[in-house]
Amino acid sequence: MVKLLVIYPIGDVVEHTFPSFSMDPKADALDADVCAEVVEDGVPEEFKFVDKFYDEDKDLSYFVYGNLEGEAGTENKYEFPPPLDTTLFFGSVVIVGFSEQDESFVSISSPAWDDLCIDLVQGFANTAEDDSEEEESDVEEPEDEEEDEEEY
Repeated sequence: MVKLLVIYPIGDVVEHTFPSFSMDPKADALDADVCAEVVEDGVPEEFKFVDKFYDEDKDLSYFVYGNLEGEAGTENKYEFPPPLDTTLFFGSVVIVGFSEQDESFVSISSPAWDDLCIDLVQGFANTAEDDSEEEESDVEEPEDEEEDEEEY
């Protein structure tokens, strides 16, 4: 059994369990049976491969499938973490866990995804802080004006 995450257009994250889930990890789209199972409104969607990123702590990769083209009003409202935060998805998005060591798909839970998102955002924030600290070190600090006013 493998759990996938489906992020619906309104931003809800839902786990879907598949008794047997197998596909080529190099495939450029999810299997049609998976697509039929996870769609919310019965309208068939094709989930194309969009991105893959790696979690060193867990030695897992996360495959992201979705659509980058669609009609206005069908945009996915979920706040994705970096590196997906600049990608505009249409419709639902599917996240699949993959063990690089075992070369097999593995379950991913909603809490595990939440933890990963927090780690990704913090890593991005730390990078931004490092950049701003470098910029601040170039700026001279103004003298304290309150001390000057008290002398008079």
